[in-house]
Amino acid sequence: MEASTLAVAVLGGLLGLGAVVLAEKLWVRWQVPRLVARRKDDVGDSAALPPAADACVVELSATGVSCRRPRGSTERVAWEELQKVEIVTTDQGPLVTDVFWVLHGTEGGCVVPQDAVGQAALLERLQALPGFRNDAVIDAMGSTENARFVAWER
Repeated sequence: MEASTLAVAVLGGLLGLGAVVLAEKLWVRWQVPRLVARRKDDVGDSAALPPAADACVVELSATGVSCRRPRGSTERVAWEELQKVEIVTTDQGPLVTDVFWVLHGTEGGCVVPQDAVGQAALLERLQALPGFRNDAVIDAMGSTENARFVAWER
């Protein structure tokens, strides 16, 4: 095979590959927003899934934590009643919230989506609990499966 024939073949292959990569990027740019919007519509209509996290608000006080849901309901746990902190992960991400803090109290509990407003302050407060397991947080954040991680128990 001559060098010029080989050069033409390589150049043709590179141009073809470039065309495929460009087409893929254009398809992703056009299609992904449509898929995300469709998934958000599906999640919004499903009563089985938690409400959208951007509408959940976590509030901390000296006596406890609360999470206000989009439709107005509120879950609360008093710090003195807190018995266990779990992190629950699902295999539903990344288009929907797939990490939740589950705070178990003696009189009920509170479920907080990872991306709820105020979640960072909640994590900081939980990390102040004696014996809080940051390794459980690290393991949970790396999980893509349905799983439970105990981060703290009284």
